[in-house]
Amino acid sequence: MANAEYVRVGEKLDSCTFRTQFLNFKRSKSHICYVIFELKRQNSRVRFWGYAVNKPRSEADLGYHAEIFCIKKVKEYLLENPGKYTINWYSSWSPCANCAEKILNWYNKKLMGKGHTLKIWACKLYFENIKRNQIGLWNLRNNGVGLAIMLGEHYQWCWNNYIQTLGRNLNENKWLKKTSNRALTRRSELSIMIQVKRLHTAKTPDV
Repeated sequence: MANAEYVRVGEKLDSCTFRTQFLNFKRSKSHICYVIFELKRQNSRVRFWGYAVNKPRSEADLGYHAEIFCIKKVKEYLLENPGKYTINWYSSWSPCANCAEKILNWYNKKLMGKGHTLKIWACKLYFENIKRNQIGLWNLRNNGVGLAIMLGEHYQWCWNNYIQTLGRNLNENKWLKKTSNRALTRRSELSIMIQVKRLHTAKTPDV
């Protein structure tokens, strides 16, 4: 598949994929990452949105994470459509260490100081016990990038605006209720992780 096939603009994600990939268990068999992105021009109804999925490794290349596709697509849009934007990402996984570094570089060079805001709402924490991933998230939170766990209202927002619902209710079989309860646990885990003392004293990677 060409790289363009891993990012879709103005196309809704199917409901089965959303329910499966955004199921926020602490451990998940799937490490496929989906990122639903939206840009809202401040003081305007203009909105740019879509979703991206990671490109798996192969013998031909090392693959790409969904966050990298999002950065590229958002950069292209901002170049062609000047203005100040609120940028939200709803991600099935939090960024890995490498992606966190690339996101922060992009934020520092292209977004910060230009009136844009960037907030990442994550469903699950990606290998949260790996120190590099912890430091990557800590760096994002402490350098201006919003980082938080998706709660019930964010799942509902995505469902209402960016998912092919086919007339179905998100809370079928109490899906939303269970997800919202687990989200509170994920939020506590993120809060504890980024406040760990060793993260404040560890040498952080250059960004």
